[in-house]
Amino acid sequence: MEQIVRDVTELRQKYETCQEALSHIETKPMECEVNKAELLMRQKEQLSCEERLERLVSAPTQPCQASKSDGLEAKIKALEKELKASKQRYTQLQTQHESLRMDYEGLKQQQNYKPQKAASNAPFSWSEARAYRLLREAEIYDAPNGKVVARWETQRSFTSMQGEGEWVRITGYFVNKQWRPSREESLWVKAEDALRR
Repeated sequence: MEQIVRDVTELRQKYETCQEALSHIETKPMECEVNKAELLMRQKEQLSCEERLERLVSAPTQPCQASKSDGLEAKIKALEKELKASKQRYTQLQTQHESLRMDYEGLKQQQNYKPQKAASNAPFSWSEARAYRLLREAEIYDAPNGKVVARWETQRSFTSMQGEGEWVRITGYFVNKQWRPSREESLWVKAEDALRR
């Protein structure tokens, strides 16, 4: 039983280390692969924890005092709670990994895309493709200070290679988890509503 408690403590420390490392993940191909490796490691640790818990629950118990039995039950409940938290975290990691993979695939596709120059004669700043995420529900315009053509929800991701003052041009976005370039559309969002990732 003490060995299980030590193992669970060690798993908890590894989990906290993994959680801290995940807070620094950015959309880079190498980090995406590291995240995938961590997901696989978490899955193995989770299965190991489940197996130990199953052995503990199914093992025949020897006669013991009531206080020892209560302590054992408390440890089992703690292990079950930890296992549930680990499963939830694993699901979150899978979701984050999928989001990073989609962002990376979108950026890869965009590298071969050369945007058309906008009709405006105002000066533009050009750069390599960058990923953005909306900070809040935001209106999408057909040009800087133009008319509203759509309203996008909070946290929606898009890519941009062009900006003008306080505006960011949407040069690509996701539809049903598939990245799509906005070649024939002129879509703009206020820079204050977007966060560069």
